[in-house]
Amino acid sequence: MLARMAYSLGGGIVSRVVVVSALFAFILISPVSWADDIEDGKNIFNGPAGCQSCHKITDKKSVGTGLAGNAGIHTDAWLLKWLNDPQTTWEENDRETQDLRKRVGKPNEPRTAMKKRKILAEGDLRALIAYLKSL
Repeated sequence: MLARMAYSLGGGIVSRVVVVSALFAFILISPVSWADDIEDGKNIFNGPAGCQSCHKITDKKSVGTGLAGNAGIHTDAWLLKWLNDPQTTWEENDRETQDLRKRVGKPNEPRTAMKKRKILAEGDLRALIAYLKSL
């Protein structure tokens, strides 16, 4: 398949080398980056974001829902929106929020119990999402 891609890019050995090199670079670098994001996200979860004060990383409820397996239910875009401003996301009541409301047994509640926490940079939020998705 890569050979076909290289030929469609103009063919020749140079195109194939570039495509294969790019693929190997992605494979070699990305897992380290993902692992770093997960570790950074874990540190943010337990540190500045304060998530551990209400959430467990298992499926057991504490003050908030248990988080194991939950992040796979939501898109990264939704999680980013939710982590930035839970109440506004709750009020917008899009499909993913409706699913969440049903799962937590609060389909008609006007407010979410989740509070807006410390404002985090987008990179920190993405690392936090990577960690949540690893649970």
